[in-house]
Amino acid sequence: MLDQNTDRMWYVIGAVIVGAGIILLANKAMPELFASVSESMTGALDKNTIQVTEDFEVIGESNQDTEPTPDVPSDIEGVNDIDVGQEQLILTDYGVPSLHNIEDMADRLYYDSEDELWKIERNVKRVVFGKDYLMTGQTVFIRVGDSRHREVSIFYRRVPGKEYMTPYQSNYFNGDGVIEWMNAPVNHLGETTTKDDQLMQLIGVVIDMDDHSTLESFNQWIIEKENEGKPLIMTYQLKNPTVEVLPEALQDELNGRMVEK
Repeated sequence: MLDQNTDRMWYVIGAVIVGAGIILLANKAMPELFASVSESMTGALDKNTIQVTEDFEVIGESNQDTEPTPDVPSDIEGVNDIDVGQEQLILTDYGVPSLHNIEDMADRLYYDSEDELWKIERNVKRVVFGKDYLMTGQTVFIRVGDSRHREVSIFYRRVPGKEYMTPYQSNYFNGDGVIEWMNAPVNHLGETTTKDDQLMQLIGVVIDMDDHSTLESFNQWIIEKENEGKPLIMTYQLKNPTVEVLPEALQDELNGRMVEK
């Protein structure tokens, strides 16, 4: 019995030595592979040790899987989760809209050390059109093209103030699909006043006359898209950011994970 146990012990020792030799040889033959595995493990450890401090912030980012068209929309996906180690806090679970960006302007979740509250600075605003928020006007002009001139319609909505800026993003339109109200060819429509001299602004889209020739036709299209569950969304940069305080439940979740720097 003793001899059998001794033999088994030597078998185990031999297996360990052979295994170590194989790993050593493989590491010499394929150092990139082992380096990659090592980096992956280190990255996982780093992610697990993400700490919430006063400097912790989440920056918005907008993504579309495909180019949008009036027939096939492309959803605008924003940042909806806060990664803390292997945990995720989902913003929409707390009634907080996701974080977006347009070019170099982005929403930002951050900690305000002055009043010790978690907040979101919104630099992007999404405008959702539907039966209760339709276009209010139309103007027609001739667009000069490379090969031909074409008649197009601008469908617009007058909105108070002057909070929106271009560039823009939309789930149905690309390129010149938005009234760039600061530029030609609609710079004469960029700012207007009501009878009580309230500053107004125009937001909307540019459409070929072949697609929609009347305001009623385009508004009916807007209502149809809303009924399909895919409403027209226009996303603009904000001239002046807005700040909102996160709900108490989300404040508690982040504060519970906060550590001192």
